[in-house]
Amino acid sequence: MTLARKTALVTGASGSLGRAIALELARQGADLVLHAFTHRDNAEAVADEARRAGSKALVVVADMRRPKEVEAMVQAGVKAFGGIDILVNNAAVSGHESFLTMSVEEWDRVLTVNLSGMFLCSKLAAEDMVRRHRQGRIINIASRDAMTGAEFMAHVVTSKMGVLGLTRCLAHDLGEYGITVNAVAPGAFDVPTLDKWYPTLTGERIAQLTPMKRLGLAGEIGKLCAFLASDDAAFITGQVIQINGGLEMTTS
Repeated sequence: MTLARKTALVTGASGSLGRAIALELARQGADLVLHAFTHRDNAEAVADEARRAGSKALVVVADMRRPKEVEAMVQAGVKAFGGIDILVNNAAVSGHESFLTMSVEEWDRVLTVNLSGMFLCSKLAAEDMVRRHRQGRIINIASRDAMTGAEFMAHVVTSKMGVLGLTRCLAHDLGEYGITVNAVAPGAFDVPTLDKWYPTLTGERIAQLTPMKRLGLAGEIGKLCAFLASDDAAFITGQVIQINGGLEMTTS
């Protein structure tokens, strides 16, 4: 498996999962466009690691709620590397609030970043892939909660369920161009932001509920994304791949 001579755009690259995904793509030979919003310094650190692995890397700051900034981000990647071959839609925000008290503004904030931003990134990247006749890869990061629902997270779960629908529709629309579109649905991972996604459960409790009796490791998502981005996965599209140690088989 190699991603040599390919360029990957990873959104949300300043976070733990984004970092792991980006660095695994770099290890497989891809050059990187790394998106950040509030933590550019973290993304620059990822870029430095990627360069040490032999890849080229560009950091671009963009607010996923602002279409012009998203467009500028994709254009910067195309200008720097000649095009985007792999898109990993990882950027997302979370929240924890009762549906009864949730404001329209909070609902819009989450849906705009998690779903509308993903739509626009995918559209711009796919247009570039089609224009260059490249059989590209789009990988959308969803969530286990999209299949189960979650307390006090109506906006987040709805956005992630939308990711699943978008993934399957894009797989239909882009398949004739050789572009695959898949979703990765993580469960609980041992990262600093775990409590944002599972605010009512401790990591220890989640590990107890998981058949494999542990949390996931960020690098495991990176390896899955690298596989889906490779030529080895050329006939896999429209799929939602859960990576959660069997957590979807349990109830809390």
